This record gives sequence, C-alpha cells and structure tokens, in this order.
Amino acid sequence: MKKIFIPMVVLVIGLALFLSCGEAGMEEKKEESLVPTEITQICEDHSAGLEYIYYGLIKSGELLNSTEKVKELTVEYFNMMYPEHQNEVIQYVNKTVDELKVYYDKISLAKTTGDTIDNSYILYAIEEMSDSLSEAQVSMLTEIYEISKSPSIEYIISEINDIINNRIPVLPEDERNLLYGTALICQSSSQYWYDNYDEWINLLNTDEALAKASFSWGNVADEDIGTCIKVLGGWTVASWIGVTLPGLGTIAITTAAATVFASGVNALQQVL
Repeated sequence: MKKIFIPMVVLVIGLALFLSCGEAGMEEKKEESLVPTEITQICEDHSAGLEYIYYGLIKSGELLNSTEKVKELTVEYFNMMYPEHQNEVIQYVNKTVDELKVYYDKISLAKTTGDTIDNSYILYAIEEMSDSLSEAQVSMLTEIYEISKSPSIEYIISEINDIINNRIPVLPEDERNLLYGTALICQSSSQYWYDNYDEWINLLNTDEALAKASFSWGNVADEDIGTCIKVLGGWTVASWIGVTLPGLGTIAITTAAATVFASGVNALQQVL
C-alpha cells in the first residue's frame, strides 16, 4: 500500500519529473517519435493527475461525493501545473461532466424503452463523432477499441506502439493528432490501471475480494479513451466551422484534464 504521509508538494514535483506513459511502452519507443511533444504530454499528465487524485483522496478522506471531489482534485492539479490555462481546464472538465451524464441518461432510458445503445463509451464517442471523422480515423479508432479490450497489457502496448509508429504516420497530417492522442491514452490508461488498481481498491473499499471481483480497469480505460475522442474530435470540428483554435499545448491540456477526470470518477463509482 502506498505511503500516505508523502507531502503533496513533493508528490507533484516528483510526478512532474518522473512519471511517463508507462515504462514498458516507452522502452519500445526509443527511436525518434513523430508524435508532437504536446500530444505525448497528455499521457504524462494523465498518469500524474491520477496519482494526484489518489493522494488527494487519502489526504481528504472524502469518498462519498466522488464526482465533485475528483473534479476538485483534477482542477487543482492542472491549475498547479498550468495556471495560465485555468479557465480552459474548468470548462472542459465541466463539459465532460455534462457529456458523461448525457451518455448514462441515454443508457438508463434505453433500458426502459428497449432501445439499444453502445455500452462502450469509445464506440458511443466514435458514433457521435462519425460525421466529422474520415473512414481511416473511424477504422483505426475502432481498432484501438478492440485492442483496449485485451486482458494482456503486453499485447495492448505492442499493438498500440505499432499503430503509433507505423500506421498513423502514413495518414494525412490533419488526421493524425486525434489518433495519436487516443492511442496514447489507450496505452497510458491501460498501463496505469493495470499497475495501480489494487491500491485504488484498497483505498476505496474495505471488502477487497468483493471489490476486485467487480472492478474493471478495462471499463475505466474505455471511458477514458472515449473522452479523449470526444475532446480531440470536438476541437477538430471547431476548426472546420471556423473557430480559431488555441495552440496544440492548450488542446493537449484540456484533453488530459478531461480524461483524468473521467478515469478517476469511473474508478470511484465502480467500487463505492
């Protein structure tokens, strides 16, 4: 179990210096990457942000109002790391709250009406964004979904690295960042929850056997990846309708904040 006395300031400094998208995945990507630095920063902030939430929950002891507490800690982390982007972070975390609520409301309604709706947030996000995506993007995002369902973290890392290093670079440049970001979040989220879900279960539920039986790190990753598609896809749509986009760094920060929130909330709601 992680030590609970680590000061939060020391934790943030350590995370900023040392956390990455997962050692196993990074070892396979020693060669020079074509992925923009801003996009790789998404998964670094994803892992660091989740660790910040984890220690924040330990420090506060507040677990009952999970959505609000995770939202508070997400905004707090990104405001410390990127204070100049405070407004954008709050906007996109709130947007993610609203979009996840819409999704779960649709699932609840479908159960009463007999309608069908994708139980995967990834597939739901792809369907929602399909009019704004190329055929190649839809195909590759669907493949990332299939890869994310594997119980083997080694398989996920290997297949995602192949997509990142060999298959995305041959696509038109304006189609790449959505796929790079989604692939990296798939890898980062899967690795993080594979490595850390025991600690979260110990934090969140005293009945460890029951919690392990019900907790799915794959389900957390699904919501995480779907959120990434919604945010990056949304920025793409905005550019097409004439909205002047901020720099890629701002887009990456808002994506990271949204996915950290989605990941943390899903984890808490599964076991509380």
